Amino acid sequence: MKKPLQFTLKFLAVFFRILFMTTPIWGVMFLSIIVVSWLFARIEQISFCAAVYFAGVTALTIGYGDIVPHTAMGKGLCLLMGILGVITTGIIVAIALQAIKITYETLLVKPDNSQAKGNPQTLR
Repeated sequence: MKKPLQFTLKFLAVFFRILFMTTPIWGVMFLSIIVVSWLFARIEQISFCAAVYFAGVTALTIGYGDIVPHTAMGKGLCLLMGILGVITTGIIVAIALQAIKITYETLLVKPDNSQAKGNPQTLR
């Protein structure tokens, strides 16, 4: 195995490259959470900053309970925030897993003809 620092740096480079390429996907999800936060602030009559904080806590499924919705519309938006947050988190995790796979394949798998011979790929 090559140096762990080299693996980490390669992973970060690949991760941010894929993150940049998929910006329209996760960007729309993130902006949707911000828009829902704004609606939540208007409906629940709280500050926008508090609503963004609430959205982050809800979207990441942490749920401290210090801010709670009191209206039916607020509860519906809270549910929407949770769903959007889980989807966004799943997208980011999928990007990280793809970056790990690419980094592993480029740094740790031998580039010989073992696959052509029917042998499994070996590690360095």
